[in-house]
Amino acid sequence: MLNIYADYHTHTDMSHGTGTARENIEAAIALGLKRIAISDHSIGHAWYGIRDIDRYVDTVLSLKEEYKGKIDVLLGIELNLVGMKGDLDIPEKYADKFDIKLLGYHKCGKQVDLRSAWQLGLRRLTPSLSAKHTKAFEKALATGLVDILAHPGYAVSVDKLELAHICEKYGVLYEINNKHPDLTVEDIRNAAEKTNVRFVIGTDAHASAAVGKAPHSIEKTILAGIDPKRIDNAVL
Repeated sequence: MLNIYADYHTHTDMSHGTGTARENIEAAIALGLKRIAISDHSIGHAWYGIRDIDRYVDTVLSLKEEYKGKIDVLLGIELNLVGMKGDLDIPEKYADKFDIKLLGYHKCGKQVDLRSAWQLGLRRLTPSLSAKHTKAFEKALATGLVDILAHPGYAVSVDKLELAHICEKYGVLYEINNKHPDLTVEDIRNAAEKTNVRFVIGTDAHASAAVGKAPHSIEKTILAGIDPKRIDNAVL
């Protein structure tokens, strides 16, 4: 059976989650995880962004120190793609403090201009539109600021296989997200067979009860025949 030993995609009540960072950490310890990232939505989301970035950073860094020796706690953040030029909403004041950075496109992200809001908001799948969205992600990943591409294909039309190639090129992990079903078994198989991208299983937990639990992702991974050695946070 495939099991994950680290959960890099968890949310708290400091953005879109329902529990505290401490509750997420305690849940991870109870499951025997070795590492957990608190990776709340960044400031560029109109509804779900971190409401107090200073409190967020201080809270997670304090817990990181408190739980040292019990579990590795990472200060993470889930960045928003907020522009067709690969714009990211990374909080400049703390840019060098994050241990891990995820990137995803989210509905109601605060786009940097009207053109981006219009083009990224169009979800009708056409080759030309998909190519433009995919290129926007490539520009974002080319910055070197992103560690994990979160839920590929969620809420925006993209070329998923090309995104896998891009992740491989820039050393970014390609997430198999447990919460969002947009990445199919066939998508995962194609990425594995046609690229050398590395994968990560993400719970996208919005409550402590979901931390470390990714049954849908694990099932897809097994059906796609992925070598566990290519999954950054899983073992047999």
